[in-house]
Amino acid sequence: MDGQLDLNTILAALNQIQMDNQTLYQENVELKNIIDQLRGQGGENIHYKEPKVSLPDKFDGSRAQLGLLRSLLTGLALVWFAPLLENRSLLLETFTELVSEFEATFGDADKSRTASNKIRKLTQRSRPASSYASKFRQIAGDLNWGKAALIDQFRNGLRNDV
Repeated sequence: MDGQLDLNTILAALNQIQMDNQTLYQENVELKNIIDQLRGQGGENIHYKEPKVSLPDKFDGSRAQLGLLRSLLTGLALVWFAPLLENRSLLLETFTELVSEFEATFGDADKSRTASNKIRKLTQRSRPASSYASKFRQIAGDLNWGKAALIDQFRNGLRNDV
């Protein structure tokens, strides 16, 4: 029962944070509208700096941080995620399962084909060979080509003078 109470307390706190964020967002919109009106009335010289807001800590998979994860989603991703949180879906028990389902829903349906197309178009051009090699390795991570095929493609993308 204590675990259930703790979860309910956390969810209530996260909902309060979300409501507070919505209030702050609305106030921000209103302030921007006032600034735009002042600029229209000869206040063109008014300058303001955008606030520097640091990103929150990275998500570590704990259920307590799921509200944070929810606050970073919008549109279809939020529509997909909200019922999972509200219904305490089993997907939320394991972060890897959640990420896997998220990728299946919103990710590239054919990563291998996309990577294959990207790596075939990749060339060194005027960049250093080390930059080309780094980009090549990034793309190759999504391929299941053999070592010989990757070496051949890598050489094919190098400049002729290398």
